[in-house]
Amino acid sequence: MQEIPGQPPDVHYGTVDDAQIGVTYEYHLYVHCGLRYARFANRWWAANPPVDETFSGNSMNYLDGAMTLVSADAARFEWTDGRVDFVPSSRPPAPCA
Repeated sequence: MQEIPGQPPDVHYGTVDDAQIGVTYEYHLYVHCGLRYARFANRWWAANPPVDETFSGNSMNYLDGAMTLVSADAARFEWTDGRVDFVPSSRPPAPCA
């Protein structure tokens, strides 16, 4: 589990290495280029389908929500206004513009 100084230990920025299936974790998803990739449960995930929406007013480039490992090959991120499903990715994301 990743801990960030000054944050509660259950807040995860970018990864949760020891995620359990069916457990929901507070999660802050990096959304600089939309909802495309996440690092969760010790691997990379790709949004299926990707969400190109921009999140204005979010100067930190993170969207607060919750991530759940739905099965060994499915994860779901939910936030106040929606949700996006993820599938395993064979590689880390490429940098975006």
